[in-house]
Amino acid sequence: TQYNILQVLPTIKIGEQLSFVIKMLIVFGVIFQAPILSYFLARAGILSYNAMKNFFSYAVVISFIVAAVVTPPDVITQVLLAVPLVVLYFLSMLLVKFAEGKVV
Repeated sequence: TQYNILQVLPTIKIGEQLSFVIKMLIVFGVIFQAPILSYFLARAGILSYNAMKNFFSYAVVISFIVAAVVTPPDVITQVLLAVPLVVLYFLSMLLVKFAEGKVV
């Protein structure tokens, strides 16, 4: 092949890339269910808006820790995972507040 002529070895392997993409899809798929779960927990009276508001700063730190563990050691991919986690937590807070307003 052309790589052998120039004595250059490809460093990207399809198996590693595919494994990374599948892992990311699974993580995002599970995380995007969090607002729905939060809504139903609030409707059941298990989760409250005030508890989520008090836990917000911890949730941001935990989001970045989870992103650091799941992603490769790259700051960009860590931020690309952590920011949606924080946004989804905030969305969950809004849904919980909405659910508490409907609880009789």
